[in-house]
Amino acid sequence: MAKSNFQFLRLITSVFGVLSFLTIAIVPITDRILTAYYFLPNLLDENRNIEKHHEAMLTDLKSLEKAQLFKKVSFKQNVQQLVTQHVGWRGAGIASETNSKHLVKEFMKVSVDFKNASSIQARLNDPALELIDAAWIEKLSDYDHFDFSSNPVIQSEIEHARNVSSIDRFAIFSNLPIPDYLTLRDYAFVYFLQQLKLGKGQRGLETFHHVAYLAHSSGNLLGQMTASYMLRSENNLAAALKLQSNVKGKDDAIIAYRKLSAAWSGIVRQKWIGKWNPNFDRYLTPDFGACSGACENTTTFEGLKDYLQVKTVFESDFRLHYKRMHQLQNQLSEVCHMENYQPFFSDVLTEANPIIIRNPAYVAFLKPQLIKDAKANTFFNPARLPYVRRILGLEILAKRKLNSLKYYDEEKR
Repeated sequence: MAKSNFQFLRLITSVFGVLSFLTIAIVPITDRILTAYYFLPNLLDENRNIEKHHEAMLTDLKSLEKAQLFKKVSFKQNVQQLVTQHVGWRGAGIASETNSKHLVKEFMKVSVDFKNASSIQARLNDPALELIDAAWIEKLSDYDHFDFSSNPVIQSEIEHARNVSSIDRFAIFSNLPIPDYLTLRDYAFVYFLQQLKLGKGQRGLETFHHVAYLAHSSGNLLGQMTASYMLRSENNLAAALKLQSNVKGKDDAIIAYRKLSAAWSGIVRQKWIGKWNPNFDRYLTPDFGACSGACENTTTFEGLKDYLQVKTVFESDFRLHYKRMHQLQNQLSEVCHMENYQPFFSDVLTEANPIIIRNPAYVAFLKPQLIKDAKANTFFNPARLPYVRRILGLEILAKRKLNSLKYYDEEKR
Protein backbone atom coordinates (compact mmCIF):
# COMPACT_ATOMS: atom_id res chain seq x y z
CA MET A 1 0.00 0.00 0.00
CA ALA A 2 2.81 2.40 0.95
CA LYS A 3 4.63 1.48 -2.26
CA SER A 4 1.50 2.13 -4.27
CA ASN A 5 1.03 5.54 -2.62
CA PHE A 6 4.68 6.39 -3.32
CA GLN A 7 4.31 5.49 -7.00
CA PHE A 8 1.14 7.56 -7.24
CA LEU A 9 2.88 10.53 -5.59
CA ARG A 10 5.84 10.17 -7.96
CA LEU A 11 3.43 10.10 -10.92
CA ILE A 12 1.65 13.21 -9.71
CA THR A 13 4.98 14.97 -9.14
CA SER A 14 6.20 13.98 -12.59
CA VAL A 15 3.02 15.17 -14.26
CA PHE A 16 3.16 18.42 -12.31
CA GLY A 17 6.81 18.88 -13.29
CA VAL A 18 6.08 18.28 -16.95
CA LEU A 19 3.13 20.67 -16.89
CA SER A 20 5.21 23.30 -15.10
CA PHE A 21 7.98 22.91 -17.65
CA LEU A 22 5.54 23.19 -20.53
CA THR A 23 3.92 26.25 -18.97
CA ILE A 24 7.30 27.93 -18.47
CA ALA A 25 8.50 26.96 -21.96
CA ILE A 26 5.36 27.74 -23.92
CA VAL A 27 5.45 31.50 -23.27
CA PRO A 28 8.96 32.16 -24.70
CA ILE A 29 8.27 29.68 -27.50
CA THR A 30 5.04 31.52 -28.33
CA ASP A 31 6.95 34.81 -28.24
CA ARG A 32 9.54 33.47 -30.70
CA ILE A 33 6.96 31.91 -33.02
CA LEU A 34 4.77 35.01 -33.16
CA THR A 35 7.78 37.27 -33.65
CA ALA A 36 9.36 35.10 -36.35
CA TYR A 37 6.24 34.13 -38.28
CA TYR A 38 3.81 36.99 -37.72
CA PHE A 39 5.19 40.31 -36.48
CA LEU A 40 8.56 40.45 -38.26
CA PRO A 41 7.15 39.26 -41.61
CA ASN A 42 4.52 41.99 -41.35
CA LEU A 43 7.19 44.59 -40.63
CA LEU A 44 9.33 43.30 -43.48
CA ASP A 45 6.33 43.37 -45.81
CA GLU A 46 5.80 46.99 -44.83
CA ASN A 47 9.49 47.62 -45.46
CA ARG A 48 9.34 46.00 -48.91
CA ASN A 49 6.32 48.14 -49.75
CA ILE A 50 8.39 51.24 -48.91
CA GLU A 51 11.40 49.91 -50.82
CA LYS A 52 9.45 49.55 -54.05
CA HIS A 53 8.84 53.31 -53.94
CA HIS A 54 12.46 54.26 -53.17
CA GLU A 55 13.29 55.25 -56.72
CA ALA A 56 10.21 57.49 -56.99
CA MET A 57 10.91 59.01 -53.56
CA LEU A 58 14.52 59.82 -54.39
CA THR A 59 13.42 61.33 -57.71
CA ASP A 60 10.97 63.52 -55.79
CA LEU A 61 13.68 64.56 -53.33
CA LYS A 62 15.92 65.62 -56.19
CA SER A 63 12.99 67.58 -57.61
CA LEU A 64 12.59 69.39 -54.27
CA GLU A 65 16.30 70.07 -54.11
CA LYS A 66 16.22 71.69 -57.53
CA ALA A 67 12.95 73.61 -57.09
CA GLN A 68 13.69 75.09 -53.63
CA LEU A 69 10.05 75.76 -52.83
CA PHE A 70 11.06 77.45 -49.58
CA LYS A 71 14.11 79.21 -48.28
CA LYS A 72 16.42 77.18 -46.05
CA VAL A 73 14.89 76.66 -42.60
CA SER A 74 16.67 78.60 -39.84
CA PHE A 75 16.03 78.61 -36.10
CA LYS A 76 16.52 82.13 -34.75
CA GLN A 77 13.09 83.72 -34.20
CA ASN A 78 10.25 81.43 -33.13
CA VAL A 79 6.73 82.58 -34.07
CA GLN A 80 4.95 80.28 -31.59
CA GLN A 81 3.82 82.95 -29.12
CA LEU A 82 2.39 85.27 -31.78
CA VAL A 83 0.52 82.46 -33.52
CA THR A 84 -0.89 81.21 -30.20
CA GLN A 85 -2.23 84.66 -29.37
CA HIS A 86 -4.32 84.81 -32.53
CA VAL A 87 -4.99 81.28 -33.75
CA GLY A 88 -5.18 78.90 -30.81
CA TRP A 89 -4.65 75.15 -30.80
CA ARG A 90 -6.49 71.91 -31.35
CA GLY A 91 -6.48 70.37 -27.90
CA ALA A 92 -7.34 71.34 -24.36
CA GLY A 93 -5.66 74.12 -22.42
CA ILE A 94 -4.47 76.49 -25.18
CA ALA A 95 -6.90 79.10 -26.47
CA SER A 96 -6.36 82.14 -28.67
CA GLU A 97 -6.66 85.62 -27.17
CA THR A 98 -8.51 87.25 -30.07
CA ASN A 99 -12.16 87.59 -31.06
CA SER A 100 -11.42 87.56 -34.80
CA LYS A 101 -11.00 83.79 -35.07
CA HIS A 102 -14.74 83.11 -35.30
CA LEU A 103 -15.08 85.93 -37.89
CA VAL A 104 -12.47 84.22 -40.06
CA LYS A 105 -14.32 80.91 -39.84
CA GLU A 106 -17.60 82.57 -40.83
CA PHE A 107 -15.94 84.42 -43.70
CA MET A 108 -14.37 81.25 -45.06
CA LYS A 109 -17.70 79.41 -45.13
CA VAL A 110 -18.38 81.11 -48.47
CA SER A 111 -16.49 79.12 -51.08
CA VAL A 112 -14.02 80.82 -53.40
CA ASP A 113 -12.39 79.51 -56.56
CA PHE A 114 -8.71 80.42 -56.33
CA LYS A 115 -8.36 79.90 -60.08
CA ASN A 116 -11.11 82.40 -60.94
CA ALA A 117 -10.44 86.14 -60.73
CA SER A 118 -14.15 86.99 -60.56
CA SER A 119 -14.70 84.61 -57.65
CA ILE A 120 -11.77 86.15 -55.78
CA GLN A 121 -12.86 89.72 -56.53
CA ALA A 122 -16.35 88.91 -55.25
CA ARG A 123 -14.93 88.19 -51.81
CA LEU A 124 -13.45 91.71 -51.72
CA ASN A 125 -16.98 93.13 -51.63
CA ASP A 126 -18.01 91.17 -48.54
CA PRO A 127 -18.43 93.68 -45.64
CA ALA A 128 -17.17 90.99 -43.24
CA LEU A 129 -13.68 91.33 -44.74
CA GLU A 130 -13.20 94.72 -43.07
CA LEU A 131 -14.26 93.39 -39.67
CA ILE A 132 -11.44 90.85 -39.42
CA ASP A 133 -8.21 91.96 -37.77
CA ALA A 134 -5.60 90.17 -39.86
CA ALA A 135 -2.92 92.88 -39.68
CA TRP A 136 -0.89 90.72 -37.29
CA ILE A 137 -0.15 88.34 -40.18
CA GLU A 138 2.27 90.93 -41.54
CA LYS A 139 4.34 90.58 -38.36
CA LEU A 140 4.99 86.91 -39.19
CA SER A 141 7.58 88.06 -41.71
CA ASP A 142 9.88 88.88 -38.78
CA TYR A 143 10.06 85.19 -37.78
CA ASP A 144 11.96 82.33 -39.37
CA HIS A 145 10.44 79.19 -37.82
CA PHE A 146 7.53 77.75 -35.87
CA ASP A 147 8.47 75.47 -32.96
CA PHE A 148 5.21 74.79 -31.15
CA SER A 149 6.92 72.59 -28.53
CA SER A 150 8.08 75.83 -26.85
CA ASN A 151 4.52 76.58 -25.74
CA PRO A 152 4.36 76.44 -21.90
CA VAL A 153 1.39 74.04 -21.90
CA ILE A 154 3.21 71.69 -24.29
CA GLN A 155 6.41 71.96 -22.25
CA SER A 156 4.53 71.06 -19.08
CA GLU A 157 3.04 67.96 -20.74
CA ILE A 158 6.43 66.92 -22.13
CA GLU A 159 8.20 67.49 -18.81
CA HIS A 160 5.63 65.23 -17.14
CA ALA A 161 6.88 62.46 -19.43
CA ARG A 162 10.06 62.18 -17.31
CA ASN A 163 8.08 60.68 -14.46
CA VAL A 164 6.01 58.07 -16.26
CA SER A 165 6.54 54.76 -18.05
CA SER A 166 7.52 54.61 -21.70
CA ILE A 167 4.03 53.61 -22.85
CA ASP A 168 2.56 56.55 -20.92
CA ARG A 169 5.06 58.79 -22.69
CA PHE A 170 3.75 57.34 -25.91
CA ALA A 171 0.22 58.31 -24.87
CA ILE A 172 1.32 61.83 -23.86
CA PHE A 173 2.95 62.44 -27.23
CA SER A 174 -0.02 61.05 -29.14
CA ASN A 175 -2.38 63.44 -27.33
CA LEU A 176 -0.33 66.64 -27.39
CA PRO A 177 -2.32 69.65 -28.62
CA ILE A 178 -1.34 70.89 -32.08
CA PRO A 179 -1.63 74.35 -33.63
CA ASP A 180 -4.76 75.18 -35.57
CA TYR A 181 -2.96 75.29 -38.91
CA LEU A 182 -6.19 75.59 -40.89
CA THR A 183 -7.18 78.81 -39.15
CA LEU A 184 -3.64 80.13 -39.66
CA ARG A 185 -4.01 79.39 -43.37
CA ASP A 186 -7.39 81.13 -43.49
CA TYR A 187 -5.99 84.20 -41.73
CA ALA A 188 -3.23 84.35 -44.35
CA PHE A 189 -5.82 84.28 -47.14
CA VAL A 190 -7.92 87.01 -45.48
CA TYR A 191 -4.80 89.15 -45.12
CA PHE A 192 -4.03 88.57 -48.80
CA LEU A 193 -7.54 89.74 -49.76
CA GLN A 194 -7.22 92.82 -47.58
CA GLN A 195 -3.92 93.70 -49.24
CA LEU A 196 -5.40 93.00 -52.67
CA LYS A 197 -8.23 95.44 -51.94
CA LEU A 198 -5.60 98.06 -51.07
CA GLY A 199 -3.86 97.47 -54.37
CA LYS A 200 -1.01 95.54 -52.69
CA GLY A 201 -1.82 92.05 -53.93
CA GLN A 202 1.81 91.13 -54.61
CA ARG A 203 2.81 92.07 -51.08
CA GLY A 204 -0.09 90.01 -49.71
CA LEU A 205 0.95 87.00 -51.79
CA GLU A 206 4.55 87.24 -50.54
CA THR A 207 3.27 87.15 -46.96
CA PHE A 208 0.96 84.25 -47.85
CA HIS A 209 4.02 82.33 -49.06
CA HIS A 210 5.92 83.10 -45.84
CA VAL A 211 3.05 81.72 -43.74
CA ALA A 212 3.28 78.52 -45.80
CA TYR A 213 7.00 78.44 -45.04
CA LEU A 214 6.36 78.79 -41.29
CA ALA A 215 3.89 75.89 -41.39
CA HIS A 216 6.54 73.87 -43.25
CA SER A 217 9.20 74.75 -40.66
CA SER A 218 7.14 73.34 -37.78
CA GLY A 219 8.23 69.76 -38.57
CA ASN A 220 4.68 68.50 -38.20
CA LEU A 221 2.76 66.46 -40.78
CA LEU A 222 -0.37 68.61 -40.58
CA GLY A 223 1.79 71.72 -40.85
CA GLN A 224 3.49 70.38 -43.96
CA MET A 225 0.19 69.37 -45.54
CA THR A 226 -1.08 72.90 -44.85
CA ALA A 227 2.05 74.29 -46.50
CA SER A 228 1.47 72.05 -49.53
CA TYR A 229 -2.10 73.32 -49.90
CA MET A 230 -0.93 76.92 -49.61
CA LEU A 231 1.72 76.50 -52.29
CA ARG A 232 -0.91 75.23 -54.73
CA SER A 233 -3.19 78.10 -53.73
CA GLU A 234 -0.36 80.60 -54.25
CA ASN A 235 0.12 79.44 -57.83
CA ASN A 236 -3.61 79.56 -58.54
CA LEU A 237 -4.06 83.02 -57.03
CA ALA A 238 -1.06 84.38 -58.93
CA ALA A 239 -2.26 82.95 -62.23
CA ALA A 240 -5.81 84.24 -61.77
CA LEU A 241 -4.78 87.77 -60.71
CA LYS A 242 -1.66 88.19 -62.86
CA LEU A 243 0.68 88.28 -59.84
CA GLN A 244 4.15 86.76 -59.44
CA SER A 245 4.30 83.45 -57.55
CA ASN A 246 7.39 82.25 -55.70
CA VAL A 247 6.67 78.74 -56.95
CA LYS A 248 5.56 79.42 -60.54
CA GLY A 249 6.22 76.45 -62.82
CA LYS A 250 7.02 74.18 -59.88
CA ASP A 251 3.80 72.19 -59.76
CA ASP A 252 5.60 68.84 -59.94
CA ALA A 253 7.80 69.78 -56.99
CA ILE A 254 4.75 70.85 -54.96
CA ILE A 255 3.15 67.45 -55.61
CA ALA A 256 6.45 65.78 -54.64
CA TYR A 257 6.52 67.80 -51.41
CA ARG A 258 3.02 66.63 -50.46
CA LYS A 259 3.83 62.98 -51.20
CA LEU A 260 7.09 63.06 -49.26
CA SER A 261 5.54 64.86 -46.27
CA ALA A 262 3.31 61.84 -45.75
CA ALA A 263 6.01 59.30 -46.66
CA TRP A 264 8.74 60.44 -44.25
CA SER A 265 7.15 58.56 -41.36
CA GLY A 266 7.51 55.29 -43.26
CA ILE A 267 11.00 56.14 -44.50
CA VAL A 268 12.35 56.89 -41.01
CA ARG A 269 10.63 53.77 -39.64
CA GLN A 270 12.92 51.70 -41.88
CA LYS A 271 15.88 52.61 -39.68
CA TRP A 272 14.41 50.54 -36.84
CA ILE A 273 13.42 47.66 -39.10
CA GLY A 274 16.97 47.54 -40.45
CA LYS A 275 16.60 48.04 -44.20
CA TRP A 276 17.88 51.60 -44.44
CA ASN A 277 18.78 53.08 -47.82
CA PRO A 278 21.82 55.39 -47.35
CA ASN A 279 20.73 57.49 -50.34
CA PHE A 280 18.23 59.14 -47.99
CA ASP A 281 20.92 60.34 -45.57
CA ARG A 282 21.60 63.66 -47.28
CA TYR A 283 17.90 64.53 -47.23
CA LEU A 284 17.41 64.09 -43.47
CA THR A 285 16.91 67.80 -42.84
CA PRO A 286 13.96 70.11 -42.12
CA ASP A 287 14.29 71.58 -45.63
CA PHE A 288 13.03 68.32 -47.13
CA GLY A 289 10.34 67.76 -44.48
CA ALA A 290 12.10 64.88 -42.72
CA CYS A 291 11.50 66.24 -39.22
CA SER A 292 7.82 65.23 -39.15
CA GLY A 293 8.76 61.57 -39.63
CA ALA A 294 11.66 61.92 -37.20
CA CYS A 295 9.59 63.16 -34.28
CA GLU A 296 6.71 60.72 -34.91
CA ASN A 297 8.90 57.64 -35.09
CA THR A 298 11.55 58.34 -32.47
CA THR A 299 8.87 58.99 -29.86
CA THR A 300 6.92 55.91 -31.00
CA PHE A 301 9.85 53.54 -30.59
CA GLU A 302 10.99 55.20 -27.37
CA GLY A 303 7.43 54.75 -26.12
CA LEU A 304 7.71 51.00 -26.64
CA LYS A 305 11.19 50.47 -25.22
CA ASP A 306 9.84 48.98 -21.94
CA TYR A 307 8.23 46.33 -24.15
CA LEU A 308 10.82 45.82 -26.88
CA GLN A 309 14.26 46.97 -25.74
CA VAL A 310 14.56 45.33 -22.31
CA LYS A 311 15.65 41.69 -22.70
CA THR A 312 15.76 38.52 -20.66
CA VAL A 313 16.87 35.00 -21.58
CA PHE A 314 15.20 33.52 -24.71
CA GLU A 315 13.35 36.77 -25.35
CA SER A 316 13.37 38.17 -28.91
CA ASP A 317 16.27 40.63 -29.17
CA PHE A 318 15.60 44.12 -30.58
CA ARG A 319 18.57 45.88 -29.03
CA LEU A 320 20.29 46.30 -32.39
CA HIS A 321 17.11 47.83 -33.78
CA TYR A 322 17.15 50.36 -30.96
CA LYS A 323 20.83 51.09 -31.44
CA ARG A 324 20.16 52.05 -35.05
CA MET A 325 17.16 54.17 -34.08
CA HIS A 326 19.13 55.94 -31.35
CA GLN A 327 21.85 56.81 -33.86
CA LEU A 328 19.22 58.32 -36.13
CA GLN A 329 17.54 60.01 -33.18
CA ASN A 330 20.78 61.73 -32.16
CA GLN A 331 21.35 62.91 -35.72
CA LEU A 332 17.83 64.24 -36.21
CA SER A 333 17.53 65.77 -32.74
CA GLU A 334 20.27 68.18 -33.73
CA VAL A 335 19.16 69.13 -37.24
CA CYS A 336 15.44 69.20 -36.34
CA HIS A 337 16.03 71.03 -33.04
CA MET A 338 14.11 68.51 -30.95
CA GLU A 339 15.67 69.67 -27.67
CA ASN A 340 12.28 70.18 -26.03
CA TYR A 341 11.37 66.53 -26.64
CA GLN A 342 14.32 65.11 -24.68
CA PRO A 343 12.16 63.95 -21.71
CA PHE A 344 10.65 61.37 -24.07
CA PHE A 345 14.12 59.91 -24.63
CA SER A 346 15.38 59.84 -21.03
CA ASP A 347 15.67 56.59 -19.05
CA VAL A 348 12.46 55.42 -17.45
CA LEU A 349 12.51 55.66 -13.66
CA THR A 350 12.00 52.35 -11.83
CA GLU A 351 9.16 53.79 -9.77
CA ALA A 352 7.44 54.89 -12.99
CA ASN A 353 7.15 51.28 -14.13
CA PRO A 354 5.50 49.45 -11.19
CA ILE A 355 4.26 45.87 -11.22
CA ILE A 356 0.64 46.94 -10.68
CA ILE A 357 -0.68 49.87 -12.73
CA ARG A 358 -3.93 51.79 -13.03
CA ASN A 359 -5.40 53.33 -16.20
CA PRO A 360 -2.95 51.49 -18.47
CA ALA A 361 -2.14 53.43 -21.64
CA TYR A 362 -1.62 50.27 -23.68
CA VAL A 363 -5.34 49.46 -23.49
CA ALA A 364 -6.14 52.64 -25.44
CA PHE A 365 -3.75 51.65 -28.23
CA LEU A 366 -5.06 48.10 -28.54
CA LYS A 367 -8.79 48.50 -27.93
CA PRO A 368 -9.86 52.12 -27.36
CA GLN A 369 -13.40 50.99 -26.54
CA LEU A 370 -12.08 49.33 -23.36
CA ILE A 371 -10.51 52.48 -21.93
CA LYS A 372 -13.57 53.30 -19.80
CA ASP A 373 -13.35 49.89 -18.13
CA ALA A 374 -9.59 50.26 -17.75
CA LYS A 375 -9.98 53.43 -15.70
CA ALA A 376 -11.94 51.54 -13.10
CA ASN A 377 -9.45 48.73 -12.66
CA THR A 378 -5.86 47.95 -11.83
CA PHE A 379 -3.80 45.76 -14.12
CA PHE A 380 -0.62 43.78 -13.93
CA ASN A 381 1.99 45.75 -15.82
CA PRO A 382 2.84 43.69 -18.95
CA ALA A 383 6.08 45.64 -19.39
CA ARG A 384 7.36 43.71 -16.34
CA LEU A 385 6.34 40.34 -17.78
CA PRO A 386 8.98 38.85 -20.10
CA TYR A 387 7.83 37.41 -23.45
CA VAL A 388 4.31 38.76 -23.04
CA ARG A 389 5.65 42.33 -23.30
CA ARG A 390 7.22 41.47 -26.67
CA ILE A 391 3.93 40.26 -28.09
CA LEU A 392 2.06 43.29 -26.78
CA GLY A 393 4.71 45.78 -27.89
CA LEU A 394 4.84 44.43 -31.43
CA GLU A 395 1.05 44.38 -31.62
CA ILE A 396 0.92 48.07 -30.62
CA LEU A 397 3.63 48.82 -33.19
CA ALA A 398 1.61 47.07 -35.89
CA LYS A 399 -1.48 49.10 -35.00
CA ARG A 400 0.52 52.33 -35.19
CA LYS A 401 1.36 51.75 -38.85
CA LEU A 402 0.45 54.96 -40.64
CA ASN A 403 -0.84 55.23 -44.17
CA SER A 404 2.35 57.05 -45.15
CA LEU A 405 2.51 55.67 -48.69
CA LYS A 406 -1.02 56.59 -49.77
CA TYR A 407 0.11 59.02 -52.48
CA TYR A 408 2.77 56.70 -53.89
CA ASP A 409 0.42 53.71 -53.81
CA GLU A 410 -2.20 55.75 -55.70
CA GLU A 411 0.30 56.37 -58.49
CA LYS A 412 0.88 52.64 -58.88
CA ARG A 413 -2.79 51.94 -59.55
